[in-house]
Amino acid sequence: MIAETNPDVVVLMKNSTTNHIVNGLKSKNFTKELKIENNPLQFYLNLKLFIAKDDVVLMQNDWPDNYS
Repeated sequence: MIAETNPDVVVLMKNSTTNHIVNGLKSKNFTKELKIENNPLQFYLNLKLFIAKDDVVLMQNDWPDNYS
């Protein structure tokens, strides 16, 4: 679904879901910029450097937490 929104840039946080999302993007022939961030905290702290007015940011989450 990410590829179908036609984003200019997709930035993924490196975690257990990253490869699944990359494979999904490839299966939809996504050809725009794809970045994989190894330091999510640093990226989030500097988000204002990467976005501009009227940008839309979708925050990625890892697999749901399991509490028992």
